[in-house]
Amino acid sequence: MANPRPAESLYARIDSLDREIARVRAKHHPYRSPELVYDSLSALLKRNRELVDDAVSLFTPGTTGFSEALKTAERMTAVLVDLFTNSDRADSPRIPFEILNSLSAAAEELTKQRCKVMVHLTPQYNYQIVSLRDVFATNGWLEYWKGDEPKDDFTTPQTVLVMVFPSYEVTSILLHAAAAHELGHVFVQQRQNEFVEIVTNATRVVRDNHFDQIEGWVSKQLIRNPGESKRDAFNRGLALFDELFEEIATGWAEEIFADLIAARLVGPPFLLALERITLGIDPAHEDEEELSTHPPDSLRFALVAKYLREKLPHVCDDTVWQDVLHRTFSSQQTNLFLRLAKDVCNRSFDGFAELISEVSTPLADPVTLRKTVLRLQRLLGELSPTSTLINPDTKAELANSFWLLFYAFWHFRLHSKLFPAFRKRYGWSEDRDESKAESAIGSILLHSLQSLELRYLWHHEIANTEADLNATQQG
Repeated sequence: MANPRPAESLYARIDSLDREIARVRAKHHPYRSPELVYDSLSALLKRNRELVDDAVSLFTPGTTGFSEALKTAERMTAVLVDLFTNSDRADSPRIPFEILNSLSAAAEELTKQRCKVMVHLTPQYNYQIVSLRDVFATNGWLEYWKGDEPKDDFTTPQTVLVMVFPSYEVTSILLHAAAAHELGHVFVQQRQNEFVEIVTNATRVVRDNHFDQIEGWVSKQLIRNPGESKRDAFNRGLALFDELFEEIATGWAEEIFADLIAARLVGPPFLLALERITLGIDPAHEDEEELSTHPPDSLRFALVAKYLREKLPHVCDDTVWQDVLHRTFSSQQTNLFLRLAKDVCNRSFDGFAELISEVSTPLADPVTLRKTVLRLQRLLGELSPTSTLINPDTKAELANSFWLLFYAFWHFRLHSKLFPAFRKRYGWSEDRDESKAESAIGSILLHSLQSLELRYLWHHEIANTEADLNATQQG
C-alpha cells in the first residue's frame, strides 16, 4: 500500500532527524557528552517511526483514525526535534567546561541521581537547567530512556541536565549561582506528591476564603450560551476560573519552592544572579503575561528573606545582604488570580520549608561559615588560589563546597569595603572597570571550582588505593 502524502512527510522528517543525530554523535568534541542522550533519542525515534507504520497499515487515509495516529506521531516528532536542538553540544572555547563536573556532583547530592551536565547557549536572556529524564517521564516515555541501569535489584536513575544560559554571559561565572534555583525545579519533580499535596491544600483554603470574590468575578465575566441556564453558565465559568487559578498558583508555587531550595543551598547570591538574567524588572512594569508563570519580585524576595530569617538567621543578619533582603516594592496587584496565587504561596511556605529541611546546606553553622568566608576572601583579595582551604573527601562535602564558594565570592563582590579596595589595588577604580574586577574574581572562582573536583578525585583515588593495599595485605 502506497504511503499517503502526510505519512511521507513524517517519514522524511524522522529520517532527517535520525541522520542528524548520527552526525552530531560522531562529531569530535572536546568535552564528551553522555551517549545515553543519543541512545534515548534514537530509541524514541524508532518508536515514532513505528507509530507512522501503524497509521499507514491500520487506517485508511483521510479517516479519523489515520489523522489521529499521525497527529500523535507528529507531536512526538516535534518534541524530539526540540529535545535534540536543546541537547546539541556547544563547542565554544569560551564555555566554562571546568564548572560542569563539580556542578554535576552538586546536582547528584541534591537529586540522589547520577547526573551529567551539557551546555546549550541561547541568544535570549534565560538561565535554565532541564533534566532530560524528567522530560521523558513527563511525556510517558521513560521506558525509552537509556540511563537507568538495574543493579542488584535496585535501579539508580541517571539523568542528563541541559544547562541553558545566555551566550552574552558565557564568561560571567558568578551568574551560575542561579543553578541552585534551577536544580530546585529538578528536585520538585522528585517530590511531586508532597509538593502537590501542599499546594492543593493551600489552594483549597484560599478558594474557600475568597469564594465571594471569585463568585463576583465569574458573574461579571459570564456570557451565557444560547439555551444555557444561568446556573449551568455559572458552573462553566467557575470551572474555567478554577482551571486558570490552579495553573497560575501551581506555577508560582514551584518558582517559590525552587527559590527556597536555592536559599538553603547558596543564600542570597542566587537572587543576585537571577536578577541579572530574568528578574530586575521594575515591578511597576511587570506585565500580566510574565506574572502568569512567575511570581513578582516582591513576593520572591520577601519569602526568601523570611526563610533565611527563620532557618539561617545569621545569613539574614549579615550586613552584606541587607540591600538584597530588605528591598521595598511599591507594586500592588489588582488582578484577582494574582492576589489569590500570592496567598497560596504564602500558605505553602511552612510546608515547603519542612519539605526541604532534609537538604544539606553549607550555611548552617554560623561560626564555621564566618571563618571560612573570611579566610577565602583574604586569599581572594590577594588574587591567590583558594583551593588550599577546602579539601572535600566525600561527594556531599564536594557539593557543599561548590555552593559555599559561590556564597563567599558573591559576599566579596558585594562587600562595601573589600571589593572597592580590591578594585583600587589592581587599577580597576574607574566605573567602566567594575566588570573587569568582577571578571577577575570570576576567573578565580572558576579555577577554585575545578580544583574542588580535582581534590575530591585525588582523595577518592587515594582512598581506593589504600583499600586495595589493605585487601591485598589481609589476603
